[in-house]
Amino acid sequence: MQYRRIFGTKSDGTEKSIAVNDDGEIKIAEITANIDPTGLATQTTLAAVLAKIIAAPSTEAKQDLILAALGLIATEATAGDIKTATEALAAKQAATTITEYNITLTLADTEYPQALPANTKKIEFWSRGKYAFRYAFTTGKVAGPVSPYFTAFANSCYESPGMADLTSKTIYFATDSAGDVIEMRVWS
Repeated sequence: MQYRRIFGTKSDGTEKSIAVNDDGEIKIAEITANIDPTGLATQTTLAAVLAKIIAAPSTEAKQDLILAALGLIATEATAGDIKTATEALAAKQAATTITEYNITLTLADTEYPQALPANTKKIEFWSRGKYAFRYAFTTGKVAGPVSPYFTAFANSCYESPGMADLTSKTIYFATDSAGDVIEMRVWS
């Protein structure tokens, strides 16, 4: 039979043996005596953190679908119930349509809007003439230009983060190169 010695640390940093009773059980009171409970999380603080996580509007619907799917898996749900929940989650995430746009910027330093379709998940665009251009999601920013706006440099392509919620958004374009065309792909 092997025995192992277990050590704790005294307040001065030196080792201290942790005592055990005759049955080999550690005396927990000695270990926990110096723990300050004021820094530990309470049920109230944990509930507040959870409320903040779930309160995020861009993810709440997805969280609800995931929780529903996991809830069904954890119970005695039928295969049909699990399939329905899984399909609902996949529909929430996957884009099913690609739409292409050509936005002609006829005049220099003039704002041209492009409304995005419902359920837009991702966009990608570039200058056909390989010119630099400006874009923003707020009107009145790109023609002047007036900050804040974004610049797509010559020979560059913009790609939104995957699974962005761009539903019913409008993007505005302008350029110094009259007659340029912005080529855009939209996944929805």
